[in-house]
Amino acid sequence: MIVQSMVQTRFERCTSSDYPNCPVARDGQEGVSTQARCPFLQDLSMQYCSAAPTKKYIPYNETHLSRCESNRHRYCETYVTTAQPEGPALESGSDPVEGIALPNRLYYSKNHFWLDLDEDGSFQIGIDGLLARVLGSPQQVTFLASHGLTRPEVVITSSGIDFHALFPTVVSLIGPNAILRAAPDLVSHDPYGSGWLFEGVFQSGKTMDGFAVHEGLLNGKDARTWMKTEVERLTAFVLQRTSRRDSERMMSLNDGGVIGPDVLKHLSREDALCLFNEFFSPIANLRR
Repeated sequence: MIVQSMVQTRFERCTSSDYPNCPVARDGQEGVSTQARCPFLQDLSMQYCSAAPTKKYIPYNETHLSRCESNRHRYCETYVTTAQPEGPALESGSDPVEGIALPNRLYYSKNHFWLDLDEDGSFQIGIDGLLARVLGSPQQVTFLASHGLTRPEVVITSSGIDFHALFPTVVSLIGPNAILRAAPDLVSHDPYGSGWLFEGVFQSGKTMDGFAVHEGLLNGKDARTWMKTEVERLTAFVLQRTSRRDSERMMSLNDGGVIGPDVLKHLSREDALCLFNEFFSPIANLRR
């Protein structure tokens, strides 16, 4: 691999009629060619990431779906740690709702997934800040459906309990976030960044079988109103389930009465599963 530069062009034989003097060219052909440049020289457009610790050249292909050439670059682990070493900043107008981050650009399902859909039809899917807070620090992420035309499906294990989560819409998936297999806690610690779950693309843009990809999802003011109600409902649910244990009830709430990230530790297995079924299961998206 030879990187083209103005300095090298002055001295190299490959692009001039002097190439027959190259021993590699002489050994590779019979007789003397009259071509203006070496027939063995192949021109390729290459790309590389300047933030990566090792420069790796990647052939450029206009038809290849690259996260680097779209807004999806913000989900690259290298970009996040280089451009935002202290963590991703919230967008303008994306103030937290009852302590829960809720970026305005995203669409939200009622069972607490988010969808980030770019203009070219590419997208990322993850869980929102409320589900991330409830899960605390997951110990395992298992992808049940990760490629092809399907509903994105995942099992997240936290506090020794498997929670089954299903995105409500059929989409075309490229693959899951494989980093989560080794670092499952990113799902909760950075749910809108490096903790994303799935990525994919709609070849026809923003529609799927004639329907808008984000149909049935919430955005903007509607999403913020819904999230405020969800936080209030979930807080009331936890208080009701722990009402017989006053000390544990206080431990499971942050200042101001909002649930804390360790809430699962203060719920029985049965109560934890009931909470997940009510707010985050596949049927939760249909219930409200």
